[in-house]
Amino acid sequence: MRNVSLARRKFLRHAAACSCGALAMGAIPGLANRPAHAATGNGTKLLLINMAGGWDGLQICQPSSGALYTTFAGMRPTLKTDPAQLLDINGAFGFHPSLSAFKSLLDEGKLVSVLNVGYLNMSRSHKDAEVAFARGILDRESVQASGMISRMGEVNGWSSLQALSLNGIDPAFEGASYRGIQVYGISNFRYGYDYTQNYAETLDRVATARQVSDLWQIDPAKPKQAEVVSSVNVAVDSSELLYQARENTTFPTAYPNTQLGRSLRDADILFSNSSLGTEVAYIKRGGFDTHSEQTDSFDRLLPEFNAALTTFISNMKAKNIWSNLIILVISEFGRTNQENDSQGTDHGGALPIFVLGGPVNGFGNSGLIGAMTTTDLTDDGWLPMKINMVDIYRQVFARMGYNPDAAFEPAAGSEVSLLFS
Repeated sequence: MRNVSLARRKFLRHAAACSCGALAMGAIPGLANRPAHAATGNGTKLLLINMAGGWDGLQICQPSSGALYTTFAGMRPTLKTDPAQLLDINGAFGFHPSLSAFKSLLDEGKLVSVLNVGYLNMSRSHKDAEVAFARGILDRESVQASGMISRMGEVNGWSSLQALSLNGIDPAFEGASYRGIQVYGISNFRYGYDYTQNYAETLDRVATARQVSDLWQIDPAKPKQAEVVSSVNVAVDSSELLYQARENTTFPTAYPNTQLGRSLRDADILFSNSSLGTEVAYIKRGGFDTHSEQTDSFDRLLPEFNAALTTFISNMKAKNIWSNLIILVISEFGRTNQENDSQGTDHGGALPIFVLGGPVNGFGNSGLIGAMTTTDLTDDGWLPMKINMVDIYRQVFARMGYNPDAAFEPAAGSEVSLLFS
């Protein structure tokens, strides 16, 4: 126990303030009773980027030649891109012209596009689809209540800082025990205070929160007491660590002041400070529910994504983190194959998932896994699932040094085992 001395009145007053302050942090749902930040993988880190709203994978990774392009062009008279403007992948597909970062990584052999990814019994509902991807299950109708990050943390005994959602509460972290930390940006994960108190008082309250936990006499018959004390300790410890990391991190290339730029800057902070032990960072960018005027939305959103990603990759390479970093770019579903009457697309089915990073085996599979046919475009109005998302998750966590059998269903048997060197 620390050497502390608090007058009873002051102790009680500050104890009440600590309770309010902890709730003001906005991160209580992410706290868990875990050991001090000890990594258990092989040092490989994972960044999940969720392009939320259901982004149009067919315009991101578009057919560019042959009968497939001809069929596609007939279904997308205003939303097709001239093949001459696409950034070529393999002669049959090309990236949207705004995605120069993808093209550069492809040419380095560090990006793989995996076509027609989904799960059994796909849904066009945002909520159902988001939850299915977040749970990482073969079949949406499976009984599995927890998110895949929550399960990984639970079976591997992760500390709170080993997995962070940087854009708020997310179903991938939903679970009974492990929830990592879920917060709207690192700067918002701190001991809360109101503007009636000065900074010295804030520091005093932080110290008091620690003192409260030290002085609390735990009754073994009341396990919730221990849970509260542990949460106080995690909150204070994590807040202090993240504050120091934020203050001490430098960036060889400055991040753009955009939503994705700020989120990737936070991910840079997490991965640049080994004392945090962070292995998984999760960010989300909405705006891709493009039922109308999809071209205008893409002209705004894709350059933002490309600029932020380019900066992040540059900084990861400069800091020698890139060789042990995997990035997954996902969404909850793709869009309809046929454009609608509003120059947009509606909720669809399977979509391409993009896997990039130092460990990626791009040259081993020509930068693309899977196949698409004209029937895929015309048969049901949305792309069918051919590769299950679970297979990708399993390969990613296996490459990170974990046994995926502990948290995921058996693989569906697709060829995504070629993802990594």
